[in-house]
Amino acid sequence: MPSLFNNEAKSFLDIVRRNADRKAKSEEALRFYDDQQDDVTLALIRRRFSSPEGFRIFHTNMVRKIVNRRATAYQTSPKRTFEGWDQEAGEALYAAANVDAVMKRAARLTKLLKTSVLQVRHGDHGLTLNVLPPHILDATWVEPEHPTRMIVTHAAERPDHVTYSDWTATGFQRRDAQGRPIRTEGNEANSNPYGVLPFVPLFDRLPDDRFFLPGSDDLIGAQKALNVGLANLWRAVELQAHGQAVAKGLHPGDPIATGPDKVIILPADGSFEFANTNAPIEEILQALEFVMRQTAATNDVGADVFDLSKRAESGSA
Repeated sequence: MPSLFNNEAKSFLDIVRRNADRKAKSEEALRFYDDQQDDVTLALIRRRFSSPEGFRIFHTNMVRKIVNRRATAYQTSPKRTFEGWDQEAGEALYAAANVDAVMKRAARLTKLLKTSVLQVRHGDHGLTLNVLPPHILDATWVEPEHPTRMIVTHAAERPDHVTYSDWTATGFQRRDAQGRPIRTEGNEANSNPYGVLPFVPLFDRLPDDRFFLPGSDDLIGAQKALNVGLANLWRAVELQAHGQAVAKGLHPGDPIATGPDKVIILPADGSFEFANTNAPIEEILQALEFVMRQTAATNDVGADVFDLSKRAESGSA
């Protein structure tokens, strides 16, 4: 019996661990959308420059701007009609579950991550609707639109405290970080009280034979390039915003003080000036704007979404 349990736990862990790369990419994309980009940008700068502490890290969230523009569903709250059910009761149920806000989030995450899942639950506080991103999900299926098993990862600060919810149409099992079953109070038979998988998969396009669709690599890659470019641009501004003081004819090491209240005494053949800066600020800005506009265009968003110099065209407005 212990061997049987060990084999089951190993088989379970094989499922949740074999998609580590997919989950990492999904989590990174979600962090970018949610304005958590600075750590990744700093890591990229550390790989390219020997003194990364001299860079000011900031970003313009191109990912969220494009995704929100593409996710047109639930931009405004829909009007629902409940047939065969009391209208006021239906509206109250949906309002209590905050369905409109959840569905707006679901539409945006599906555009970003290509696959997301709605989890429907009923508990002490009534109906609950949650959006689950793919980095905390594993699934098995014959047809992607109808998964046969869903596994939800519940993160924790310590890896050995991670737990899982393992669902099938007939069963439900809590598992610990080693994949071993956890006893659920009141459900010793490990049955699924709903009788169906309480999940609704959402896809950005026809899934064909895959449940977790790939995508958004170009958007995330462009955002990384933009962030590093912005850090480089601001570094150039900070270093070359003011002219460099240059004195000729002085002995090396001779002190010199500058300022409007200072008199600079130079030898007969000496000279003093501020050298002009030559940072290609305008060219860098044009390059960054090109990246932003091309990324918008390739993601089916009007390129003028990032143009602040004129009124947006009616199509993208």
